[in-house]
Amino acid sequence: MTATVRNLRAAPNWETFVRQRHGPSHLRDDPQDLPHPVGPFPASPKEHGVPVAFNNKPWSLEEMDRVVKKGCHPAAQKHASFIAKEMLEFAESGH
Repeated sequence: MTATVRNLRAAPNWETFVRQRHGPSHLRDDPQDLPHPVGPFPASPKEHGVPVAFNNKPWSLEEMDRVVKKGCHPAAQKHASFIAKEMLEFAESGH
């Protein structure tokens, strides 16, 4: 984990750190060329992202403070060591 933190601090920005850590994208550069009935659509998520619709209004700073103070779900607290171990394994394997 120390090496990961060192690499994060050495990277000029988040995008560079992620690219170095994760490697190249798993998305194809040429999905529009695949013989598929939806045609060029597979290129759209890579180029534009995937929109997510929310029905609620953006949180105020006060609301964000309130939920941070509240903390995580009790199950996450109960299994914190397991979650930390899993997250470390994901990071070490490049995910």
